[in-house]
Amino acid sequence: MTEKTRGLEDFNQKFSDFDEMLDNKRIELFGYFLQINKGISTFKPRDIDACFAISNLPKPSWTRVHLNRLSKSKPPKFIKEKEGYKLTRSTLESVKSLIGDEIPSAQVSQTLSDLSNKFPDLTEKAFLDEAIICFKARAHRATIVMVWVLTMDHLYQYVLSCKLEEFRVALSKQSDKKIQCLTISKRDDFTELKETKFIEILRSSKIITNDVRKILDQKLGIRNSAAHPSNITFSPMKTEEFVEDLITNVVLKYPIIK
Repeated sequence: MTEKTRGLEDFNQKFSDFDEMLDNKRIELFGYFLQINKGISTFKPRDIDACFAISNLPKPSWTRVHLNRLSKSKPPKFIKEKEGYKLTRSTLESVKSLIGDEIPSAQVSQTLSDLSNKFPDLTEKAFLDEAIICFKARAHRATIVMVWVLTMDHLYQYVLSCKLEEFRVALSKQSDKKIQCLTISKRDDFTELKETKFIEILRSSKIITNDVRKILDQKLGIRNSAAHPSNITFSPMKTEEFVEDLITNVVLKYPIIK
């Protein structure tokens, strides 16, 4: 590890979705790290490749071509100088937004408050309001965990209110005999199912669409990261995205039938 890349591993852990990022996005992150965190005015393709190596990732074969091409794009993402490359102002701001340092808490929490006002169920609304209080206190992990709990509980109640028969049929078709024999008639009965299995059955019974299943699978991974001690940080922007996606595309999409 050279002085240029010292601290890179800690920087990578700021991004909860780092492992799923495309290499072109990682190049922007590494460029930001070199410019802002390490104070290097320009970087060379080999500096970016070194960041991939330190991150235990295979380096792209096209780093130099990528940097050169996007220094000529409109608008450009990089500036090519005699000594190397640097990120444009807009690219710097884009990466900074992923970290979340420039996102005013009041602005984001207003977005979440607007979602809360759409809730017809006062109990769920009160629960989301408490999650927003956590967000305002910068307790982003707590916000993520609470909104995931709210989403799961909402889906349990949704199934009980109008999709119980479809769910029972799909349950009976499971290969696991213990799951086949489960009796689902009240909210607490769902605790016998792992969340991954619950989501799988929702999809196989066509209670939710495949697109919603993908959202739930992705957000479950983020919830798991937030619910256990780790060096991963969750920015206001990422937390808002997590909340908005679940509330808009899952909770409000499947209203409980009273």
